[in-house]
Amino acid sequence: MDGLALAFAGGLMLGLASALHCASMCGGIASSLLFLFRPEGPRGNVTVLAAMQGGRILAYTLAGGIVGLIGSAAFNIINPANAYRVIQWAAAVSLMFIGLSIAGLMPAIAGVDTRVARMSETLERVLTPLRRRPVLGPMATGFTWGISPCPMVYAALFSATLQGTFQGGAAWMLGFGAGTLPAIIASAFGIRALSKLNKGALVRSAVGLAIAAFGFSTVYIDWPKVLCLT
Repeated sequence: MDGLALAFAGGLMLGLASALHCASMCGGIASSLLFLFRPEGPRGNVTVLAAMQGGRILAYTLAGGIVGLIGSAAFNIINPANAYRVIQWAAAVSLMFIGLSIAGLMPAIAGVDTRVARMSETLERVLTPLRRRPVLGPMATGFTWGISPCPMVYAALFSATLQGTFQGGAAWMLGFGAGTLPAIIASAFGIRALSKLNKGALVRSAVGLAIAAFGFSTVYIDWPKVLCLT
C-alpha cells in the first residue's frame, strides 16, 4: 500500500469511528440545509445533499493539505525523525483529549471553537452570493459547514499534519470526510437511530473512549506494518 492510500485509509478509519458523533452533531445540519434549498423530489434531495457533502469534504481536503505542509515545514526545521515523533505524540494526545471530552471526562475546547466559528461566519458572508446557484449554492454552504467548529475535525487535522506533505494531508482528510458520509446521510434522510443512540450517556462514553483508544493506538501500533503485510 503506497503512502497516499495508507493516509486515505487512516482518515477513513477515523471518520468511521466518528459515526455516532457525526450523526448527532451534523445530521441535523444536513436536514436543515435540505429545507433551506427546497429541492424538488427525491432526485433534488440527492443532488443538494451530494453538493453539500462535496463542499464539506473539499473544505476538509484543503485544510488537510495545508496542515500537511505545516508538518513538512516542521520536518525541515527539526530532525525529521524527532519532528515526526513530536507531531505524532501531539496528534495522539489531541485525539485522546477529544475522545475523553466526548465521553464527558475532559472539558471541551471552547477557545478553539470560538476562533473557528468566526472564520466560518466570515466565509459564510463571502460565499452567500453563490446560494442562488443550483449546485454551487449547496456546495458553497457545505464548504462553510466544513470550516465550522468540530472536535473530530480538529483531531483529524492534527493527524493529517503527520503526513508531512500537502498530498498526504489532503488524502487523510479526504478519507476522513468519506468515512463520515454514511452516518450523516442516513441521519439527514430521517434515520434517527444513530442520533438517538448518541444521546445516551453510556453510548457517548463508549464512543469517546473508542476514539481515545484510536489515538492511543497511533503511537503504540505500527499501522504501516499491520496494514501492509506484504
